[in-house]
Amino acid sequence: MPTKTMSFSQFLKRMQFGRLYPILQSLKGKKCWKAEFTYGGEMCLHFGARVPYANPKMAGKSKGAWILGTCGTPWHIVTPCGSLSSENGSEQEPAPQIKGLEGSTVANVGVSVPDGALTIVFTNRCRFLVTPGPRDRRYDLPYWELFLPDHGYLALGGENKWSYSRSNVPPRRQPRSPRRKAPLRGAVRRA
Repeated sequence: MPTKTMSFSQFLKRMQFGRLYPILQSLKGKKCWKAEFTYGGEMCLHFGARVPYANPKMAGKSKGAWILGTCGTPWHIVTPCGSLSSENGSEQEPAPQIKGLEGSTVANVGVSVPDGALTIVFTNRCRFLVTPGPRDRRYDLPYWELFLPDHGYLALGGENKWSYSRSNVPPRRQPRSPRRKAPLRGAVRRA
């Protein structure tokens, strides 16, 4: 089967990464007020306003207006005082590097191509990275997902497939647009 050669700019245009960056850049200037482990050692960062949970069982607890989850993909925290990685099995106890993210403001956000790695740079010189590897590409799950205010949901997964949809609408009922990629299959929706 013949292969087609395309330039890097053609690749970016084809994958519509130009639409992805403005969504990610809207995270700039938001303060991370909570960093926590969720199930399976996944890292979850809460940004922006504190929003009370709607579920009565969660009364008195808050979540971020913006929530970033790692979806089982390796993550790393790099600080001036050291680093921490999910690959070292460090999800058992809170570390100073995790607490270093809390209270810091997002200075920049970037996604590398073609691997889909996410980098968040904070004003206190800390960095949070999500680094997908070959093992992560075997599954049709997102590498990371970002819940935005007003029920926005952004996810990036294998083969640089990304989707932007609503988190409060079941996947089969998502409005389809000719410019929008179909949502990732098997993506776990958390609100």
